[in-house]
Amino acid sequence: MDDITKIGLLLFLNLLTLTTIFGQEEFSIKGKITDAQTGETLPFATVVYVGNESVGTTTDVDGKYELHSKFGTDSIQATFLGYESQIVAIDRSKKSQTIDFQLTTEAVTLVVAEVKVKKERYQRKENYHK
Repeated sequence: MDDITKIGLLLFLNLLTLTTIFGQEEFSIKGKITDAQTGETLPFATVVYVGNESVGTTTDVDGKYELHSKFGTDSIQATFLGYESQIVAIDRSKKSQTIDFQLTTEAVTLVVAEVKVKKERYQRKENYHK
């Protein structure tokens, strides 16, 4: 191969790589997370892409979130301490969509342990040295 062919091939590969990187569409998902029973917003809940948990966000004090990414998956998950997590499918044909979550409280089973203390009479057995 001559130098001109090598340069042409290199430029073509660079152009192909750049169109692949910059040609991907950005997905925008927004919504609100609330308590299913009371309707109260859940501030600082976590919303992530399922399968790519490194891309995510938290809700603001009003329970609202916005998630922008070029590398989305087919569903997102909302989690909040004391609530069951919820997964919702994303419509990948839409660039922008609104997905609201209504989380239900998680059932917690508490185990009660009973401790019995037996008091014995104190006997002084040379507790001090002379």
